[in-house]
Amino acid sequence: MKKIETTTITTYIGKTKLYLDDVEYVMSKLRSLDLNVEISDADNVYDSLEELRSIKGINLKLINFIGKPKDLSFGFILIRLSDQGSAVHVERSEKLLGIAYEIEKFLKTRRRKMIYAFFNSQNAKANIMVNIILALAIYFYSITQKLPFNYFVWVSIIMLWVFIFFLCELNSDCNSKIELDRKHNLKFYEKNKEKILLASIGAVIGAVITLLIGYLKGK
Repeated sequence: MKKIETTTITTYIGKTKLYLDDVEYVMSKLRSLDLNVEISDADNVYDSLEELRSIKGINLKLINFIGKPKDLSFGFILIRLSDQGSAVHVERSEKLLGIAYEIEKFLKTRRRKMIYAFFNSQNAKANIMVNIILALAIYFYSITQKLPFNYFVWVSIIMLWVFIFFLCELNSDCNSKIELDRKHNLKFYEKNKEKILLASIGAVIGAVITLLIGYLKGK
C-alpha cells in the first residue's frame, strides 16, 4: 500500500517576457528530475519545442509543460507560460516542490518591467482610439456651441500615442509574448515588418486627422 501525497500548491508569477533560452531552462529543470514532460498549447500536444515552433512560429501566447514521474507515482507539476501571466502548479507531490520553487524563482526574474505595464502596444492602441473619439466629440461640440477648439493639442496627443505604439511594437521586451528564438538572433526588419507597417498606417491616420481638423476649422 502507498499513501497518496496531498500537497497542492499554485503560484502565479505575473506577466513574464521569455525567450527560447528561458523556455529551454524550464524544460531542463523538469527533465533533471527524470520526468516525462508533455508540451502543449491551447490546441495541440507536441513532441518537442522544434515541432511547436514549426507549427505555431516563434511568437507564442501560451506554452504548457506537464511533468509526471516516470515511475507512475502520483502527482505532477504544471508550468504555464502565457502572455497573460505565468504560473507554477504542483499537484499531490511534495517531491516536486523543490523544482517548482526553483522554476518560480527563475520566472520572477523574467517578469516584465513596471514601465511596460502602461507603455505597451495594446495600451497605446486603446489610447489612440479613445483620444480620436474624444477629439472628434469635443470638436463637434465646440462647433455647436461656438467655442474655440485647439486641434493642435489633440493631434499632438494622438501622434504621441502613435509614436509610443511604434516604439513598443519594435521593442520585443515591450510585449509579454513568448519568443521561441534567441534574443540576439531576432532579425529587426524580418521580425518587425508587419509592426512597422501597422505603426506607419497609424501615423498616416494621425496625419489625415490633423489635416481634416485643420481644414474643418478653417471653413
